[in-house]
Amino acid sequence: MHWGVISLIFAMQVGKKEAAGDTAGALNAAKQAKMFAWIFIILGVVALILNIVFGGLAFLMAALGSR
Repeated sequence: MHWGVISLIFAMQVGKKEAAGDTAGALNAAKQAKMFAWIFIILGVVALILNIVFGGLAFLMAALGSR
């Protein structure tokens, strides 16, 4: 599942709530969309860093094991 979809769902609610006159609801949905977007950006960067580190370790182990 693409976790960014959660942020997109909240972002899509902003326009609907604002059009319905629910300004407080629109502000809340915008705040939640931003929060989830940042959470998933940070998690993505952490996953990328871990992938690079463990990929590098696997490369080194394979290179040392082939001697």
